[in-house]
Amino acid sequence: LASAAEFDIFSGNADSLKRLLDSALTEPGVIGAAFLDPAGKVLASTLPASELPPPEEVFVGFQPPRDTRLIVHWHVQPILPASNGETDLFSGTIEPPPPLLGQLLIQVSMASMHEEVRKHALNAAFISALILLFGVLLALLLSRGLIRARTDIRRVVEGIGRGRLDL
Repeated sequence: LASAAEFDIFSGNADSLKRLLDSALTEPGVIGAAFLDPAGKVLASTLPASELPPPEEVFVGFQPPRDTRLIVHWHVQPILPASNGETDLFSGTIEPPPPLLGQLLIQVSMASMHEEVRKHALNAAFISALILLFGVLLALLLSRGLIRARTDIRRVVEGIGRGRLDL
């Protein structure tokens, strides 16, 4: 999304930026998004500017927060101009980083992912319980067959001991 917005930010095409943000809302877990210029001014947003978070509440990049209790959180991704220049490893010159064109703010909800994990955990527990039940039933059937055979052998041996040879 950030790379798709590069030209629109450079040219100031707010309508196209808004369409990009609207398409981002169709992705699962995305609640809100905004494009900001380098100074932090809102260029396009799916939310009112008053609902955008202060910088200290935003996670840089797209790694989920360490605090798993945070269900809804904001991420920021810098928008940099594309660079196709060749670099020479042996020249020793280091090119300065490209200027920041803007930032993509995106609000993500982990609720659907948590629900999916919960659903899979319940399925795994149900399947495990079925396998355990099958194992217990199989053990009962096998042990019952062994006990029955042992009882029959004992009966025959006792009969032979009493002199009954017709068993």
